[in-house]
Amino acid sequence: SDIHFGADSTSTRLIVEGEAFAGVFGDFGVEYFTDDPGFAVSDVINGSLYPLAAGDAVSFNVLTGLLYSDGAAMLTTPANDPEFTIDSGFSRVVTSTSGPQTGFVFATADSDGGIHKHIDFLLTPGSSAGSGAAPTGAYGVWLELAADGYEPTDPFLLLLNNGLGSEEFDSLFADLDLWRAALGTPGDGNGDGKVDGLDYLLWAENFGDNPADDPPGSPANGDFDDDGKVDGIDYLVWASHFGQGSNDAVAVPEPATYLLAGCAVLVGAGCFRPHPRHRRSSAEL
Repeated sequence: SDIHFGADSTSTRLIVEGEAFAGVFGDFGVEYFTDDPGFAVSDVINGSLYPLAAGDAVSFNVLTGLLYSDGAAMLTTPANDPEFTIDSGFSRVVTSTSGPQTGFVFATADSDGGIHKHIDFLLTPGSSAGSGAAPTGAYGVWLELAADGYEPTDPFLLLLNNGLGSEEFDSLFADLDLWRAALGTPGDGNGDGKVDGLDYLLWAENFGDNPADDPPGSPANGDFDDDGKVDGIDYLVWASHFGQGSNDAVAVPEPATYLLAGCAVLVGAGCFRPHPRHRRSSAEL
């Protein structure tokens, strides 16, 4: 099966048909390996999906670390530190402790705007595991697709089965709320599950980036609304979610605590400039 995606009717946004997609490690007889699901764009209009422009290069971004369930209705940390590798000439390695990361271009639209591409997914024990195997369970990661000139897709879940029974895996696949929790809260730039002062510092450090980089359009650099620039709108996203995700018993300071510092950032960026008539000469100082 394939992950079907395409452009919207205005050719300004990429759309994925669905929120979750499944695969099975070892389905081709190679343990811990699969290249399903693939990625497909039709070269004709297919419902709400439109073909891309010829030559459009499509990439992916990894939005979470490696997620895992051993079959119980909860996420846990897998034994042996398994690494999930996404490979298609280039590669990205996702682990349970890795955060969001930029992917790479993996497909280019043909002359009719279509794409059909399979990339490799590989599960291996981590370097510290010795000869230990990657444990049985369901392994997931949230991704998005991106291309120049388009807004990226909504997040979607890639969930791969490593040895679970079909009923057990299907039950986990159907429980999207279990996996959605890993996407975190808007304003959580460092991926620690909390929206706090550390996330504010990411915004302040990168304020004014346009387009935002490292990686482009990422909360990891304070671009909390994912529009490619770090600006005052991102501060409002952070402020509106401030304190969420904190399990600490201590009181959480209000966003207003950071307001003066935020104003200093804006002033430093040149948003407020003294009128020339009020500048004093060196003789007056």
